Amino acid sequence: MKVNNYGFAPLLKHRNASKAMTLMEILVSVAIIGLAFTLVSQMISQGTKNVGSSMWHAERLKESQLFFKMLREDLHKASDAVSVDYTVTDPNNELKISKKQLVYSCPASENFVNPFSNVNAPLNLKVAKSSASNQSIMSFSINKLGKRNSTGASTPGYTIKVELELKDGVLTYTKQLTDGTPDAQDDETLIPPPGKAVLSDVDFIHIAHEDVISDFYSPPRTIGSVVNFFVRIKAKGDENKKAEFKQSIKTSIEAVGT
Repeated sequence: MKVNNYGFAPLLKHRNASKAMTLMEILVSVAIIGLAFTLVSQMISQGTKNVGSSMWHAERLKESQLFFKMLREDLHKASDAVSVDYTVTDPNNELKISKKQLVYSCPASENFVNPFSNVNAPLNLKVAKSSASNQSIMSFSINKLGKRNSTGASTPGYTIKVELELKDGVLTYTKQLTDGTPDAQDDETLIPPPGKAVLSDVDFIHIAHEDVISDFYSPPRTIGSVVNFFVRIKAKGDENKKAEFKQSIKTSIEAVGT
């Protein structure tokens, strides 16, 4: 009896073809899965960076808000040193005023658009750039009135010096007593050296001021100032972590910048 193999040939070809297609499908599936894992990994990595960047911005924003709040409160209390003595024989000598100033120093320069101007072109503006050496960039004093009444009883005043320093990207705030003693009701919280770190990752700080002029006097007299602060912060090695903050604060003492 002759066996006819022609009937099995199509079946074998079909099985081989099925196997070939299955292998190809596996390879394609592996490639797709690999691509999917790569995309997911990239998305997770980018998401992690975005989360890290958002947290960094949130932390710096909170720092800046607390710093400007503290600075605003102290600048509103800044004043000339005044004393009153009602025991002197000459009434013209009862009141003594010692003029005080807010002094700031921005020895470097940087090109950027002045945030306190309507001019959009970049200008070369004075800044205090962060460096490895410590810089005293601003100081002023808070003075409490001292007085002596006609019976000779006296109420002593006091002087508190406030200072801002910048080193290695950290802005430090000190507030120390230089004369007298605050009473409990004065609600003054001192911050002795080495001070309190109030802002991190500082690239530079720009300080400028405008005089407040009173026409009540003849000739007109400077009776205070509006101090403008612009801070640029930037994390080292990460361009996604960059921000700018600005604030204008009015004070009753004159400002002098160098």
